[in-house]
Amino acid sequence: MKDPVEWRMELAEDIAKRLCTFNGMQAIVVGGSVARGCADPGSDLDLFLFWDKMPEDGARQEIAAALRADLLFSRLEAAGADRVVIQGFPVDLHHITVIDAERWLQRVLQEYDPAPEYSIFMEMIRTSVSLYGKQLVRTWKNRAALFPDELALNYIQCSIGNYVHPDLELMQKRGNPSAVYTYLVGQQQNVFHTLLGLNRSYFPSYKWMYHTLENMEIKPLDITGRFRAMFTNDPEEATADMMAIIGETLSLIEYTYPQIDLALTRIRISYARQIWEDPIYL
Repeated sequence: MKDPVEWRMELAEDIAKRLCTFNGMQAIVVGGSVARGCADPGSDLDLFLFWDKMPEDGARQEIAAALRADLLFSRLEAAGADRVVIQGFPVDLHHITVIDAERWLQRVLQEYDPAPEYSIFMEMIRTSVSLYGKQLVRTWKNRAALFPDELALNYIQCSIGNYVHPDLELMQKRGNPSAVYTYLVGQQQNVFHTLLGLNRSYFPSYKWMYHTLENMEIKPLDITGRFRAMFTNDPEEATADMMAIIGETLSLIEYTYPQIDLALTRIRISYARQIWEDPIYL
C-alpha cells in the first residue's frame, strides 16, 4: 500500500499544475495533515489557492471541470472553501486573496491580534508546502516564523480570563453530566491557548491540540495523558486534575511572565458556588 502522504502530495502537485494557469492565480500550497506529513488513509486533501481577487462561481465550476471533479458545495465569503470530489476522494479548495493574506499577517504581526481565525492562517502558512508561487509563499513563511512577545502576552491574557471553578457539586445535584464534560473541554481549550502563548506557537485548530501539546517544551507534566484520562475517570477525579493543571499552568505563567497579574484569576478559580437550602434575608 502506497504511503498516504506520498500519494496525496502527488495528487496535490497534479492539481496545482492544472490550476496554476487560471487567470488571477498567484500561489497554491498544501495544508493540513498532508503538509504536516501525518496523513492517514482517512485524511482528505487541503489546498489553499491565493488569488488577486476572489474567483466567481463560473471560475469555480471551471476548476471542478478541469479536475474532472464533482463540486459538492461552495462558501463565497473570504477564505471560502469548495469541497470537490475526485473519483470519490474529497479535496477542499480554500480560496483566499493575496490582499486578505497580507491583511491577516499584519493583524497578527503588527497588531498582535490573537483571534483564532488569523492564528489558524499563520499556522497553515508556517506548516504549508508550496506548489506554485513559491517566492511569494516563502516571504509569507519567513514572516509567519515570527511570534512577537506582545502576541504571546495577548494569547495568555485572553485565555486566563476564561478559567473558572468547576462547581462539580452543583452540576451533579442538577443531574447534568453534560455540563461536567463541557467544563472539562472548555478548560482544556483555555489551557491549550495559554500554552500556545507560552511556547510562542500559533493556534492550529483544536483538531491538532494533542499533536501540538506533545511537541511543546513548556507545559504541565504528562498533560496529554491527563487530558485524555479526564473522559474516562470519575468526574470528581477529572475535575480535580483539571484544577491541578490550571494551577500548574498559572505557575508556568508566573515563572515565564512575572509581569502578568494573576490575582483575579486565582480568586475566580477558587470561588465555588454553594448550594443554599435556606433563604437569605437582608
